[in-house]
Amino acid sequence: MSKITSPPMTVSRVLSRIGSFTLRRSRVRDPIYLQWEKIETFGEAPTARFGHSMTSYDGRLFVFGGFTDEEEVPEDLQVFIFNIAECEWSQPTIEGIPPENRGFHSATTIGDKIWIFGGNAQQNDVVIFDPINLEWIHPKLNGNYPTGRQEHAAQYHPPTSTIYFFGGGGSSVFLNDMLRLRIKDQRWEIPQIPFSGPKERCSHTMTEVDGKLFIFGGFDGKAWKRDMWRYDAGEWIMCSSDGSKKRAAHSAVRIDKKIIIYGGFNGKKKLSDVSVFDTERSQWMSSIVMGKGPEARSYHAACHSGNTMYVFGGSLGQEKMNDLYRVDVVTCPSLKNLCMVFIRRHPDLNLKVLPQDLVSELKNIQM
Repeated sequence: MSKITSPPMTVSRVLSRIGSFTLRRSRVRDPIYLQWEKIETFGEAPTARFGHSMTSYDGRLFVFGGFTDEEEVPEDLQVFIFNIAECEWSQPTIEGIPPENRGFHSATTIGDKIWIFGGNAQQNDVVIFDPINLEWIHPKLNGNYPTGRQEHAAQYHPPTSTIYFFGGGGSSVFLNDMLRLRIKDQRWEIPQIPFSGPKERCSHTMTEVDGKLFIFGGFDGKAWKRDMWRYDAGEWIMCSSDGSKKRAAHSAVRIDKKIIIYGGFNGKKKLSDVSVFDTERSQWMSSIVMGKGPEARSYHAACHSGNTMYVFGGSLGQEKMNDLYRVDVVTCPSLKNLCMVFIRRHPDLNLKVLPQDLVSELKNIQM
């Protein structure tokens, strides 16, 4: 009696099984699909750099500051503007007195102004950039100025019209204080918070979702972190102590109710992966990332415009970058995408019958 064997799994059989695969997907919570794309830009792009900031306003991206290497600040430090619709860089003349050169600062968009705080050499000044009139404004703030710092995290909190700042440091000093700058009366405050929250750190991120502030990752001088904390109504809550790789000098951007985390450094190597945190369920999501993304990097800058995340520049190590990428949430994956995911999940498939360009696409999928 001959032995009965299953027919070999070939790509031609994938479509016949994709229906059952789709049914299985419906029984569990669907992963989030993301798509990378490198943007072909026009105009004169900023010098390759790291430790800079990038913010968005009215369909434009604004890049400011940073370093070309460990000691030099770019000669073209001042603001570069990227027009998203036209894919074009420009460096217009900015009115007013420019701020001191800096990197590792924070930049926060509030209405039609961009608020910049701190940076290298433990600066503690605040300067405002007006993206409409293209001018610098130096506000006179009330209250006691905080300790100067770099590699901190900042985020605007709409319910209280306040910018919150957490952590940072400089010269081997690591902080875990929470500062806030009230926008209406332009006053510094150090809120009295019963503290049981994140430990000292720098190079972490802070993201606002529905009035809650989420802090992730960072470095405390000894260890790289992967804890996720939520600050809500004066209380700290740890959401997760694992679920993503340890990292610092990464980026985190809000898309809808999700926080998209990219890149960074884990103490051993630069990272190129994407992690997604669902703030509604307070848990990490399964994600499927399509397309060829940026090379592994840290100290890049990222922001969102609409439902798209943009990533610019950063450090690969010795090499600094000035490339621009976008990553989009794919709300309705195509049949092609579903088939490629199915193929990736079945390593026994014979890929020799596939076109080489499709094989290359398969290799770029992060799951």
